[in-house]
Amino acid sequence: MSLPASMLRSNATPAAIPRRSANYHPCIWGDRFLQYAYQSMEADDAMKEQITVLKEKVRKMLLPETDKPLSKLNLIDSIQRLGVCYHFEREIDQVLQEIHKNFVYDGKITLDEDIHSLSLFFRLLRQQGYRISPDVFHKFKDVDGSFSERLTMDVEGMLSLYEAAHLRIHGEEILDEALAFTSTQLERMKHQLSPSLVSKVNHSLRYPLRKSLPRLEARHYFSTYQEDPGHDETLLALAKLDFNMVQKLHQKELADVSLWWKDLDFATKLPFAQELQLYTEAIERWDISCMDVLPDYMKVPYQALLDIYEEMEQEMTKEGRAFCVSYAKDEMKRLTRAYLAEAKWLMDDIVSNEREQATGHVVSGLECYMNQYGASKQDTIDEFNRQVEDAWKDINEAYLDPTQVPKPLLLRILNLTRVIHELYKDEDGYTVSRGKTKTLIEELLLNPMPL
Repeated sequence: MSLPASMLRSNATPAAIPRRSANYHPCIWGDRFLQYAYQSMEADDAMKEQITVLKEKVRKMLLPETDKPLSKLNLIDSIQRLGVCYHFEREIDQVLQEIHKNFVYDGKITLDEDIHSLSLFFRLLRQQGYRISPDVFHKFKDVDGSFSERLTMDVEGMLSLYEAAHLRIHGEEILDEALAFTSTQLERMKHQLSPSLVSKVNHSLRYPLRKSLPRLEARHYFSTYQEDPGHDETLLALAKLDFNMVQKLHQKELADVSLWWKDLDFATKLPFAQELQLYTEAIERWDISCMDVLPDYMKVPYQALLDIYEEMEQEMTKEGRAFCVSYAKDEMKRLTRAYLAEAKWLMDDIVSNEREQATGHVVSGLECYMNQYGASKQDTIDEFNRQVEDAWKDINEAYLDPTQVPKPLLLRILNLTRVIHELYKDEDGYTVSRGKTKTLIEELLLNPMPL
């Protein structure tokens, strides 16, 4: 595939193409992250040493003790909520393996415990990939088959069951019932609870663990865990230091991106469709010489792509599997072709959008569904929510062992889905980022945890 002659002039100024304005607000960040570009990470050696020492202490706390499964599960739950579980993946896996071996038979939990303990047991093993049956929750039903009202006397137990129910897959009616029951009852109970419990319930109802971004949840959980009389000071100190260390790394990365972006000359920026066409042509050829025909602002991401695949080829060569890289390149080429095809359809949307904007109307998926099926707005919203919940069940099922693809890849998909849930929960936090989204980004990337 050859590159069009018109695209070989990297320094040519493209003809001005009028673009409609959607009245988006200006960037809220400006050069805010540039201040971190010249900060040295060497001053953090003492912090790194502290983290290393604390990690070893927490690692010893995770040594398997088969006679205390619930204390280990509570510890693992705290480690995960505080955002430091990535340091202890091997140890957590060993503990859960041991607990599964001793307290699960034929997929069923054999412990006889309260609703909180069993819900925690189920959730931690299910999210680890174990195929645990939810039948254990039948013991909390009345003779009429509905969940017992007596459960409402145990708020923590209700919250635990609510969180466990979000790990449901298709066909698990008892978890569907559990989620509906706990959601309704927790909402009703709020006016009877203390302010601290109301805050905890509100957060869980809005941001269930399964749908929450781990680092955002960690930021929120610090205060909750610290107020718990039974919290472990070593674990808390590790979590805070680790949060701040990772934040500093992200600040440095964002500063580098900001510098690169600031130095780019966008006077020669191509229209999006032409830009994507050029990028697709370069990837099809997959050659360093393509750098000569790309505008300066496109050279950096193209070089980064080539570097990633070069590193991949070196690693695969060590394992005697260099041939695998060609398949990966072919898939990347297919992906860029798909993006190009999609962009050409977007072009179709732009054409129709001119007319729709002139009449003050923009077609949405909601309106399309209502028109196609003659459904009311509320019925359509309910149907869309049902489809979203079905998609979450698909994700949960794909995570159960044995998985068809490696779990690190599944985790990326899960976290991307969590980002979407975070941004579009109740409002469009992507397009309008001055409110909730700005606050979340500040908490993650700007404001360190007080030690």
